[in-house]
Amino acid sequence: MRFATISYLFLLWVIPLLAVFYFYAFRKRDRLLALFCGKELVNELVPQLKKGRRVLKAGFILAGMTCGIIALTQPQWGFHWEEIKRVGVDIIIAIDVSESMLAEDVKPNRLERVKREVYELCPMPFDFRLWGM
Repeated sequence: MRFATISYLFLLWVIPLLAVFYFYAFRKRDRLLALFCGKELVNELVPQLKKGRRVLKAGFILAGMTCGIIALTQPQWGFHWEEIKRVGVDIIIAIDVSESMLAEDVKPNRLERVKREVYELCPMPFDFRLWGM
């Protein structure tokens, strides 16, 4: 495996720094809550489930950032050469089907004239009814 832009790997130092920040923030929050309302009331006011959710959320954020940084490096695994032989030519025909194409300045009208040109261009039969024309 190789990386297309390995220079982004230096951002990985942010992950442990952020983990330490989360650890410090959680401890600081718990200490401030204990100071505010006492240790006995903290357990009644703030269930332990919330603490578990905070830790899980922080873990998901750290994992997401790690995956994002690794994605920035564009990891690549091998390659496979495949020769493709094309037959024919891809042609796209764009036709204006607004009401202005029904003008009679060209006989029979512009839309019929375009249909005839497309019939001459395409060697295979083409059914315009499929396209609502």
